[in-house]
Amino acid sequence: MGLEALRRVQIGLESTRGTAVAADVKLMGMLTMDPTQVLYMPEDEERQSLALLHRREIVAEMANMHFESSLNFEQLIHFLAMGVGNHGSQPTTPTNGVLTRDWLFEPSHSASNAQAAYTLEYGDDQQEYESAFVMCSQLEFTWALEESVKMSAELFGRSVTKATFTSLSDPTIEDAVTQLTKMYVDTTWANLGTTQKASLMASATVRIPTGVGPTRYADGSLEFSNFVERKRAAEVEILMIHGADGEAEFDKYEAGTTSFIRLQTTGTEIEAVTPTYDKLFRVDLAVKYTEPPQFFQTHNGENAVRMVGRTFLDPTASKDFSVFLRNKETSL
Repeated sequence: MGLEALRRVQIGLESTRGTAVAADVKLMGMLTMDPTQVLYMPEDEERQSLALLHRREIVAEMANMHFESSLNFEQLIHFLAMGVGNHGSQPTTPTNGVLTRDWLFEPSHSASNAQAAYTLEYGDDQQEYESAFVMCSQLEFTWALEESVKMSAELFGRSVTKATFTSLSDPTIEDAVTQLTKMYVDTTWANLGTTQKASLMASATVRIPTGVGPTRYADGSLEFSNFVERKRAAEVEILMIHGADGEAEFDKYEAGTTSFIRLQTTGTEIEAVTPTYDKLFRVDLAVKYTEPPQFFQTHNGENAVRMVGRTFLDPTASKDFSVFLRNKETSL
């Protein structure tokens, strides 16, 4: 009997993409998995029969997955590695740090970002199902007041096989909390994090279609053969209080000006060295507003404006978005 309460999801970093490994990270969240087969079922054969279908052939297969959870400082690095990539020299240790580790996911625009692939284990007390070559096609972060920050990920991998769970204990994690988030708006990428706007953001969503997807060759297998990386831009939606700062963002929409935005969420202290290091989740964005602002929405009795935009490459910094995490994790 498969019990809902006994479901679990685990991942392991593959040293060779597509070669399954034992999981070493137990994820805290919820997963749905759809084993997908592309079928050939001809309907127009002249069989002297009124039956529509007579045969069914599998012509391709893979697995699609959706994962969602509260965003924690420890486990997001895995989804960023399989979606944003460019993590080869990670992590780094900041000045005077001993326990602290910094992870910067800042994609290159002129070379492959070498995204990681994982083996995913999923199931319950009845059966474990396993998919190799799992990568991320989209990430989404949501900030809503009086809640933890939320994340979701669209994943794809090779077709599902039956196996046995790797035995892992529950991890120790810390959720990022929306009300411990600060919003900064500046005029250049170099100055990001200088000018805090303490009464501007009511809620926000950042969606990153990673550009990562499967590709197939005629190689004797029904599975996808490799992955490809396409062009991408982050999508940004922020509910802004209609004060002076919100009006200034509307003026940027009218003028087509880039708004350099930082959303930074702080967690508990990691170590009290000089300087003191706290856990940190930070998203930096070079945004142009691309849709008409939605006047007026209400937020706790105040007027608010919904601003929607996408990230554009800043020619001075040669960057459009980046994601930074500070934690104690020493490896993927």
